[in-house]
Amino acid sequence: MKALNHIGRQFSLELKRSFLDAEKKQQTEQDSAKIHVSGVGASITQGYEKLRNASELSDESLLLRKAIGRYFKRLILTNEPTSKVGRELIDELTMAGYIQNDSIVTSVATKITKIVNDFLPARQALSKTISGDQLNAWTINVMAVQIESLLNDHSREVALVNLAYNYFLASIDTERLFGRKPVSYEAMLLAAIQKTLLKSNDASVRYDLLTRYQIAPTDLKAYREFNHHIDKMFENKDSDVLSRFVDRHEAEFRVLSRLIDENHLPDSLENFEIFHSNFQTAIGRTYKTINANINRGVWRSVLFLIITKFILGVAAEVPYDYLVSGAIIWLPLIVNLIFPPVYMILLRFTLIMPGPANSRNLDMQIDRVLYTDEFQPIFGQRKASKGYGVGFQVLYTVVVLGVALGVGYLLWTIGFAWLHLLVFYIFVSAASFLAFRLSRTISEVETIEARQSFVTTLRDFLYMPFVAIGQWVSEKYAKINVISRALDIAIELPLKA
Repeated sequence: MKALNHIGRQFSLELKRSFLDAEKKQQTEQDSAKIHVSGVGASITQGYEKLRNASELSDESLLLRKAIGRYFKRLILTNEPTSKVGRELIDELTMAGYIQNDSIVTSVATKITKIVNDFLPARQALSKTISGDQLNAWTINVMAVQIESLLNDHSREVALVNLAYNYFLASIDTERLFGRKPVSYEAMLLAAIQKTLLKSNDASVRYDLLTRYQIAPTDLKAYREFNHHIDKMFENKDSDVLSRFVDRHEAEFRVLSRLIDENHLPDSLENFEIFHSNFQTAIGRTYKTINANINRGVWRSVLFLIITKFILGVAAEVPYDYLVSGAIIWLPLIVNLIFPPVYMILLRFTLIMPGPANSRNLDMQIDRVLYTDEFQPIFGQRKASKGYGVGFQVLYTVVVLGVALGVGYLLWTIGFAWLHLLVFYIFVSAASFLAFRLSRTISEVETIEARQSFVTTLRDFLYMPFVAIGQWVSEKYAKINVISRALDIAIELPLKA
C-alpha cells in the first residue's frame, strides 16, 4: 500500500490541527454570550444587498468582504466614532444576511474594534503620500479581509494552498518557464496559487503575505515598504505568466478542495484505497457542483443584464428617443432588453461537463501529488504553435465583421438608431464574456483537451471577438460601476444610516 509523501503528511497534520482548533473554539464559545440583532428592517436590507450584488456581479466568495469594505468607506466618509465599530459592523452584516443571528460571540466585536483602531491611524498617516484606490488597497481592503477571517475559518484552505505551494515549488522548472528564477519567486508563486485555486483577489493575497511575513500597520515604515513591494509584484509580467501556468495544472487540487471540510479526510489520507474512493466520489460531486454553479451563474448574469439594461434604458435610450424622435421607440428598447438574456441562456446549452477519461486522469494526478516521493518536473514551455496564416486571419475578420454588420443592418431596417445598436452590441459582448467566464469553471477541472463539437466550434468562432470586447467593457465597468455607486449613494447610505 502506498504511503503519503512528505508534503502529503504535512497536509494531513495541518488538517488535523485545523479540526482540533475548530472543536476547541466551538467548546469555548458554546456558553459565551452571543450578539443578538433585532430583525427590524432586515428584509429590506437583505433585499437591497441582493439587488446591489446583482448589479455588481462579483464572485460570491467576495461578497462579505466587499460589504465590510463598503461599511468602512461609509464610516470614513461620515467621520463617525469608532469606539463601538465592531458591534455596529456585526449588526449591519447580520441585518444584511451575511452572518447568522446569535452566531458571533461578543469578544469578536472587541477584536474588530481593535483591528480598526490599528488601521485607521495608519491610513491617516499613509494618506499624506498615497490616495484613492491605492490607499484603500493598503488599508480598507486589507482590513476587510482580516475582519472576514475572524468571522469565517479559512485554516483548511490555507492547508490546501500550502500543499499546492510545496508541490509546485518542487515541480515547476523556472528555467524552462522564465529562463531564470524571478525575483520574489516564492511570494509570486504563493500569490498565483491563491488567485487561481481560491479565487482570491488582490486584497486577500496582500493580507496573506502581510500575515505570513508578520508586517502590521502599527509598524508604519515596514508596512509602507512591504506594500510597495507587493504592488510591484502585482504589476510584474512574470506574475501573470506564473498564474496562467499554475492555473492550467491545478485541476486535482480543485477537486481535493471539495473534501477539506470533511473531518475524516486526515485519517483517510493515511489509507491509499480509502482516499482514492473518496476522491473519485469528490470528482463526481465536483462536476455536479460546477453544473449547479453554472446554472446559478447564468441566472445571476441574466438578472445583471436586465438590471443594467433597464437602468441604462431609463438613463440613456429613453431621453435619446425623446430628443431625436419625440417619443419612445419601443422595439429597440424591448429587443435590447430581451435578446441579451435569451442569448445568455442559449449559450448555457453549449457548456458541457468533462467525461470519464478526465476523471481517470484526475485520479492519477492526485496520486502523483500525495503519494509520490520524487516529483516529475512540470515544464513551462510548450511546443511553439505555428499559428494561423494571414489568409485565415483576414478571412476570420471578414466573416465576423460580415455577421456583425449584417445583424446591424437588419436591426437598422427595423428602427434601430446608432445608440440602440451601440447598446445592443455592448450587451451582447457582456453576455458573451459572462458565458465565457462560466465556461472557465469547466476548464478548471479539465486535465485533457475536450473534443469540440460543431456547435461549440461555431460558438467559439463567432463569439470570441465579442468576448474580448465584453472583457474590456467588464473591466471598465468594474472600475467605474456607476450603477452600484448610485445605489450606494441613493439607497445604501440613507438606508443603513
